Amino acid sequence: MELQEQYYKRAEELYCLAFLFTGDSELSVNLTIETIASEDLVAAPLNPSIRTNFIAKVLARIRRELLISATRLASTQSEEDVPPVGWSFDPGTTRAQIESVLLAMDIFPRCALLLTAFEGVALTDASILMKSDPELVLKGRITGLRSLTRSLAVPPCAKHTPVFLSAFGVRA
Repeated sequence: MELQEQYYKRAEELYCLAFLFTGDSELSVNLTIETIASEDLVAAPLNPSIRTNFIAKVLARIRRELLISATRLASTQSEEDVPPVGWSFDPGTTRAQIESVLLAMDIFPRCALLLTAFEGVALTDASILMKSDPELVLKGRITGLRSLTRSLAVPPCAKHTPVFLSAFGVRA
């Protein structure tokens, strides 16, 4: 892969990551440009410390929105609904569908889910990055997982082969 192509690929990766966290394309472009200007993006794969620092920068820029969303989440009762036994994702589920569901979530649960499930960040580290109590980050993750499941789950009676979240880059 040509150096310029690698550079564009890394920039696109950072932009998509920022957009999933923020839901704001303009902010995501600005954060990506700031990072491109200060980091070597051609290492393959993307240096984990660059990715972690980028996520920390993104979360710092949306701190106010996270606080407002966290306050809403803290004041709500936990939902007890769970998906039916045997549920699965439709094998035709696309990355775009998953992203759409994520972007429809309130920002705190979305960020908690992205950090802990998709990025594989430990709960304690996620709470540090989000500047929030670990129990609230866990509640956000659970809320996000329930929302994702409700939106994308196929009833157990549907006949198909399950698709696992790892196909979408989700770490267990």
